[in-house]
Amino acid sequence: MNKSFMSLSLKYFLACLSRKSIISCLLLCLLAINAQAQLQETTDKITISELTVTPGGDAVYFDVSLSGSSVIYTAYELTLQLPVGLEVDYYNGALDVSMRKTSTSPYPREEDRDGNITYTHTVAPSFSDGKLKVMCYSSINEDFTSASGDLFRVYVKASPYMKPGEAKITSTDVIFSTSSKVGYSVASAEFPVTVSATSVVPVSVSSTNQWGSCVLPFAADKPDGVTAYTYGSEDGDYIVLSEASSLEAYRPYLLYAENGYSGTLTGDVDATKYQEVVTDGLLNGALVRQQVTDGYVMQNKGNGVKFYNVNGQTFSIPAGRCWLSASESAAKQSYGFAFQTDGIEDVKTTIASSDAEVYSLDGRRISNPQSGCIYIIGGKKVLKK
Repeated sequence: MNKSFMSLSLKYFLACLSRKSIISCLLLCLLAINAQAQLQETTDKITISELTVTPGGDAVYFDVSLSGSSVIYTAYELTLQLPVGLEVDYYNGALDVSMRKTSTSPYPREEDRDGNITYTHTVAPSFSDGKLKVMCYSSINEDFTSASGDLFRVYVKASPYMKPGEAKITSTDVIFSTSSKVGYSVASAEFPVTVSATSVVPVSVSSTNQWGSCVLPFAADKPDGVTAYTYGSEDGDYIVLSEASSLEAYRPYLLYAENGYSGTLTGDVDATKYQEVVTDGLLNGALVRQQVTDGYVMQNKGNGVKFYNVNGQTFSIPAGRCWLSASESAAKQSYGFAFQTDGIEDVKTTIASSDAEVYSLDGRRISNPQSGCIYIIGGKKVLKK
């Protein structure tokens, strides 16, 4: 028995188990054991409807169809490799992949006297590492009603950081089978995806931690209520940051918002300047998810937000977020933040007690310190948050 056809039958069996259809499982298992047919090549093909996506925009769909021949199939399985940044969407907690139940679909249907329609076929999807695997089978091994038609619909969403231009969806491991236990192999194919240059990027800063990070594929104005910082230098156990008046494309930033922030920024991406990872000194920004095993990630371990050493553990950096590379100096367990403002360097993020006396930089006592200003508290220069 052909290994690919055996694999298909075994997947039918496992899918049935998940639906507790024991009688159907036994039937399909017997068919698999007795099948002696070999996998045949065919000129039949699947097609994908035109697809245009907007990075960070709403979910859109494409339909997968069978371009038929004289063969009437019963079941199929296939894999669609999606381009980087394109993900299958979810609906009510499940992958938004559905069998097409229309007049152009080949699935047999029954209608009772009350107009209720039932189908003997089921579509079962799974998605991992950019691969969408779809299996369709009949609980009673029933044939399709035609040799062509719409098979299933897939809703997808594009990452806000997906590279604009043309991408491709690739079909692989496409196998159709008949009720007479004959399997047919369909050649792999590529289908174009148009990725819009306009991108909608979410920006958020936790109201609890007050610190976040971002990297944008386009230039934008700084959101109201958010202070942006670029990397300046390393200073002992601190990284020195400089305040930025706006956000440049492909540059990593640390963000501070006293009350937190949640919003979106929209802009047009220049595909010729696209990068998956950008670097500014020790600060890195990911436009494609990265797995890091060295360097420092931003965390709050109860002593304020700092960059903590990953110590050999694997951390996943989401697209749009930043991390700190390890410097050439001796490894540290963490980095705090220092600031360079109006020529004053080495202003540490010191936490002072609420009853400590506060003075301006020229020595005047301040009774109502303002957020974002630098004061002398406990003999130290402190940026008031």
